[in-house]
Amino acid sequence: MATHEDCERLVNLINGTLPRLRPRTSLYGFLPMQGPKYQPRHGLMVVGRAIGNGGWGRDPKKPLDTETATPGIVQSFVRDLYEWGKEDGNDEMRWINAQWGVSRTTETGEKNYNTATSAFWRVIRRVLIRVDRAACDDADHWASHLVWTDLYKLSAHGNPTGRLESGQRDGCIRTLKAELDEYAPSKVLFLTGLNWAEAFLDNIYHTASSWPLEPPLEAAGQIQLSNGATSAFVVTPHPQGKPETPIVERAVQAFDSIGARD
Repeated sequence: MATHEDCERLVNLINGTLPRLRPRTSLYGFLPMQGPKYQPRHGLMVVGRAIGNGGWGRDPKKPLDTETATPGIVQSFVRDLYEWGKEDGNDEMRWINAQWGVSRTTETGEKNYNTATSAFWRVIRRVLIRVDRAACDDADHWASHLVWTDLYKLSAHGNPTGRLESGQRDGCIRTLKAELDEYAPSKVLFLTGLNWAEAFLDNIYHTASSWPLEPPLEAAGQIQLSNGATSAFVVTPHPQGKPETPIVERAVQAFDSIGARD
């Protein structure tokens, strides 16, 4: 699950971004999510773009009002976000398994978020069970074997643009570097498109793979961690509205070809 170091990084990111924003913005924040069955140096980290409205298909937390965001309020905002991630006990990813294939509407007429309707999660599931034997053997709890993070940790009702994107970019690059070292994945799947991931990869030491890049694969190689180990990485387009099987097959093939080094 998210660590106190993750919380500290998010507090620092918010405090560093606030002066660059317009006087009043409502911000949602994101902390990485780790399933309890994730294994460092063996597991898969998935990287998305940004969190949108902060809800992850659940009731969104109240956003941070930047006009009233004192240091104490920022600390409380991140603390609430951390506690919210613990609502499912020690499995921050359980909601994905629990809401897979559920009815879109409950008996009382309330709306459910069926995670199986998300191209993002469908592609992740198909890749994971191909590259992680433990997840394959535990198909009902596959998401509990993942770490999930996003490139950008702050958003306002959608992917960040303008000042919100540029104002947090450097801090988010530093945060992703720290997350890679902290969670030490064997494989990293960027479902972002290279147009989103390139600025991050340009600032993270990596080597490009000589393995042929055929569409829809956009980049692949090895990321060097601070301890000298490497993580294989693959960049594909975001799968929404695109054929999913080519993305899955090329990502799996690339991971099998590249490997990682301890």
